[in-house]
Amino acid sequence: GLWLYDEATNTFKYRTTTNGEWKNASEVLVLSEYGLLRSTYKNTGYDKSPYNHFYGSDINNVLNINANSLYNTMFTDNQKAKIIPKTMEITSCDYDPNSTNYNDVEYNMFLLGSNINLTPVPSRVEDATDSYSLGTYFTPSTDTTESNRVAKETAYSSGGTQNSASDWWLRSGCVPDFGGAARVTSAGDVSYNGVNYSYALRPAFVLNLA
Repeated sequence: GLWLYDEATNTFKYRTTTNGEWKNASEVLVLSEYGLLRSTYKNTGYDKSPYNHFYGSDINNVLNINANSLYNTMFTDNQKAKIIPKTMEITSCDYDPNSTNYNDVEYNMFLLGSNINLTPVPSRVEDATDSYSLGTYFTPSTDTTESNRVAKETAYSSGGTQNSASDWWLRSGCVPDFGGAARVTSAGDVSYNGVNYSYALRPAFVLNLA
């Protein structure tokens, strides 16, 4: 889509096509360009549901819960007031009743959902749908490497070096097994791995433009 800032009224407008009507925008999703930090999805108990769910993850603690979390240390109180908490809806998976747990929990900062845009995809996962999913904001590129999904690391997410290609976690509400979670690899495709591996965090939040 296209964005327009109206200085006279201090408002943002958008349209989805070049011929579409300009509409007032009340909120926008902000996604980190880089992997800001590094974390496991869940370092302990990863073989038991719902530990691979974002609600019970180490990542949620690092982004939202802990006193030194990104949300609690990166923003002023005035800036926090502009962040809109969002629920992370996930449809049910018939083999995993826990996949629907915590759909009513609100998060200030979160990861993009993996949705169904996964390769390879077990047939039983195809009914799952995440809100704020990777597939919504990163359409497939013309090449086979999904290069538009590749993120760079910062010194904080790579142990002292930066600007190398980074694997980064996705929010995983419905995965093939309790011991895995979805991530975007350094080649840009989506894969699964054990939740106790440490990968970069590319957090997102919804900003109030009103």
